[in-house]
Amino acid sequence: MLDLYALRFDQLPEGADCSLLFDALPNSAFMLCHDLKRLDTFIVTTEKSAGERIGLVMKGARLSRCTLEKKLDKPTVIIPFISCPTDADDPGADAWQAFNDMYGVLKGTDALILVSFTPATKEYLVSVKDRIEHALSSKEVRRTTYTGGSLAGDGPGSTQADLYYGSEERGMLLSMVGMISESMMQSGMSYRVSITISDQGRALQYLKSRACILESFSSKSRDISSAYLESLRLPSVPFSRRYCAAMLNFSDRIPRKVAVQTALSKGGGELCLGTYVEGSLYDTKEPVMMPLQNLNLGVIITGLPGTGKSLAAMGLVKRLLGLRRPMLMVVSPTEEWNALGRELGLQVIKIYGGGAPFNFFKCSPGISKERFYENLAMLIASASGAGPYRGPMEKCLLAAFRKVYSGASDPDPALVYRAIEEAVIERHAKRSNTGVKYTKHGENIMAGLESLRLMLFKRQFAYSGGTDFLGLLKRGAIFDLSRVSNSMKPFFYALILNQAYGFADALDIMGDSEVRMLLCIEEAHLIFDNTEQSAASQDLRQRIQDFRKKGICLMLLTHSVNDISISIRRLCQTKLYFRQSADSVKYAVGDLVFRKELQDSVADKLKTLEQRVCAASYMTLCGGSKEPASPIFLRSQALAISTRPEHDACIEAPDTVTIVRVFDNGGKPLQNKRIELAYIGEKVFSGATDDSGAVVVGGLLSGKQYTMAVLGEKKKDTRTFMIQGSSENLVKLE
Repeated sequence: MLDLYALRFDQLPEGADCSLLFDALPNSAFMLCHDLKRLDTFIVTTEKSAGERIGLVMKGARLSRCTLEKKLDKPTVIIPFISCPTDADDPGADAWQAFNDMYGVLKGTDALILVSFTPATKEYLVSVKDRIEHALSSKEVRRTTYTGGSLAGDGPGSTQADLYYGSEERGMLLSMVGMISESMMQSGMSYRVSITISDQGRALQYLKSRACILESFSSKSRDISSAYLESLRLPSVPFSRRYCAAMLNFSDRIPRKVAVQTALSKGGGELCLGTYVEGSLYDTKEPVMMPLQNLNLGVIITGLPGTGKSLAAMGLVKRLLGLRRPMLMVVSPTEEWNALGRELGLQVIKIYGGGAPFNFFKCSPGISKERFYENLAMLIASASGAGPYRGPMEKCLLAAFRKVYSGASDPDPALVYRAIEEAVIERHAKRSNTGVKYTKHGENIMAGLESLRLMLFKRQFAYSGGTDFLGLLKRGAIFDLSRVSNSMKPFFYALILNQAYGFADALDIMGDSEVRMLLCIEEAHLIFDNTEQSAASQDLRQRIQDFRKKGICLMLLTHSVNDISISIRRLCQTKLYFRQSADSVKYAVGDLVFRKELQDSVADKLKTLEQRVCAASYMTLCGGSKEPASPIFLRSQALAISTRPEHDACIEAPDTVTIVRVFDNGGKPLQNKRIELAYIGEKVFSGATDDSGAVVVGGLLSGKQYTMAVLGEKKKDTRTFMIQGSSENLVKLE
């Protein structure tokens, strides 16, 4: 038997470089022993003078001898792997996180965790490198699949899927080659690393959830000495000194993260929300299941940017579509949903991206026109930013819509706008021989309607008819607003949401046990703000109560819990709360209904949660009745989809040419006559006729009516006519 010596740090100066252990013990094997019962770490080595040498190299460090009386209970040996970090200057930044939560999760257990570092010879490094390079060169790397036409109507083509180049296995092998090459080229020491665990329960489960395990097996060692001898013979992965330094953790350096003890409810279901994170610290890989029908109780997902809330929503949508095919609509201010939409066969619609036209004023068959335009007036007024003038604007919109929809379900958008303008003038303006004089209310209402005017100048939204919205919902539609300015996004949210509301209102109330429709709204605060006076929020508060009966799942995503009013948050009974800002965390804790004694620790956790980990509150099904499950922490499941956005070209209709010819009573062309053209009250052209009495205008909407003013010397001499865009118009001045 070897003579082993155990050393404990009595003093380890703050900021001390632990990697200097390798200088103090050159070419020597040693082991770190983590005693979870005593919350202590000590060094095991064969070097009798190790304490003095370490004290000389690590200035200010003091060590003392300790005994090796600990016995190992049914130990397991694991061969770990750590990937190369992206930041070469800080190998500990993301290379080794296995021990970060160890003393929080395993505090007080009898587990021993032994991390062994055995010097690797140059011959060993060369043999391992040769085997890895052979493995890298012998794999199939790519598969080509030939496809038919795409959703956009393109011709046949092909796709190539990476089988190996993008795989985790190849990345792992490349990391190993990089570390070995680094050691060989820099003549640095390399170490073979293995871990022995004397616990078959939580400690083993914890490490397997935190590190990539290449191999594991039961050990016959029953004490630390025999485990040390066994580690010398193991053909484990060689790591360079830089990466081994990231594994040197001591008891006073390992973070004591607070564990929030929760219990996973055993209620089953078809839909997986993620995997259970025990103690709020480590992933048990145990799925958290929820009945599919409970989605119609409302879902709210919040979290700071980059915490994984969109990926969590995508995962729920993907798993839902694997079980059911309800009507589906996603409204996203970015293009991050597009790849998933194409994978699932959904229709991806780019607002301002050309393509199929939409008439957002179209009331589809089977929908109550009165309910449709009442909702439309409320949503437009809420999204307009009219502030205290929202009420008067909504009344003007209702008056205009009542006239327009009395004669048609699919009105021309330009006629709708003119009717709105007339309603505003009737209530908040006076006409005179010089024009229209608006009151303060009228000026603010017209200013709030600028978004509507701007939208109607786009060919995609300027015409009646357009794409069948019901067909889109049945197929599933993703509305991509990435090309829309931030000031216009609330307006489009209102128009898109109103179409979905129309079909939701038409559903019966027999959908309590199913999901018939899913509405997912990213950055929902753009239309549902956090004020109780918001008309859209007040309306939604009533709708959520009806959505359960109709079988509709409403999924709202925001950056902070404070972005949405508390009344709406509390009505949504499935909550996934990712990392929160310090000023909003207390409201998040109140929503999640953790036990009173846990609320302070939950608040601390919500401020520091890692990516894709969230606090969750949801409903289970017990004995046929819906009951709340205990709030827990879970990790959302990763999605195997492309995260690279596909940049589709903006498809615009070909430019059009409009010709206007001006004659006098005798048919003589009138030269140098000043002309102005306006569309829905906005001047779009100003010019003069040429020698033939003609003026040519490009870019006008085909078939739409424009107001043409032929200006005279005095204002009273101005003549006004209506002309058609993209046509040749003959105008006779009398």
